[in-house]
Amino acid sequence: MGGIAFGLAIAGAVFLNEAQNNLVNLLPGVPLSDIQQLISGTNGGVLQSIDAETRTAVLSVIVHALRKVYVFSPPYSPFSMICCPLWIDARSSHVDAC
Repeated sequence: MGGIAFGLAIAGAVFLNEAQNNLVNLLPGVPLSDIQQLISGTNGGVLQSIDAETRTAVLSVIVHALRKVYVFSPPYSPFSMICCPLWIDARSSHVDAC
């Protein structure tokens, strides 16, 4: 379970940092707290208060940040597929038979 939590933490950090940094540049007059709420989806008011062209750019930034998270995970999938049987075999050798 630790590996899953670690992977999710890294993926979340990559997504939030990428989206926040790009949105701060795209929306210079919007407070950081509003941008963070926009990323988390808890404040749709900011998204609806901007013009259609900027709204499209905001959504593009968020989708691009999500894409970076998914590009991050496939290179590590083969590693986990190789390690999984080894981990299962190591655990099964320590189980006492009744």
